[in-house]
Amino acid sequence: MRKLTGLLMLMLIVSGIAVSGSVVAQYAPPVGSVTLVTTNSSPGAGSAVVITTQVLDVNGVPIAGEQCSFAIASEPGTDASFATSPMTVTDAQGIASTTLNVGSTSGLVIVKASCLGMESQVLVQVSRPRPPAAPLDRLQAPNTGDGGLR
Repeated sequence: MRKLTGLLMLMLIVSGIAVSGSVVAQYAPPVGSVTLVTTNSSPGAGSAVVITTQVLDVNGVPIAGEQCSFAIASEPGTDASFATSPMTVTDAQGIASTTLNVGSTSGLVIVKASCLGMESQVLVQVSRPRPPAAPLDRLQAPNTGDGGLR
């Protein structure tokens, strides 16, 4: 009977904690923000775009000298790559950039940047390459007839 009473008391205590909501979770304070943008979010296949990140502290002040790494998180083909180093350091304005060769396959390329232990992503929608424009000297005006003026 004593074991049963002790078990019942323990269950009541545990239930009381769960009902009272006195459990507290503690999270690390935010260290700032990382934003990521591109010069062109819908380039043609075979193009290159500049990917830029800005790193700010919790007060919105740029963080200089912070190492940032860029990575291709997803791509529709296999030939998207960085033309410049994917490892860069932020300047006085908290900005770091790299150049992305989007590859030859149309579809969505997702690029991520990691700085200060935080990540940000940007989407680049690669379109099919456009056919070359016809030279103007080869174009002729359509013949619409004389319009009955004769």
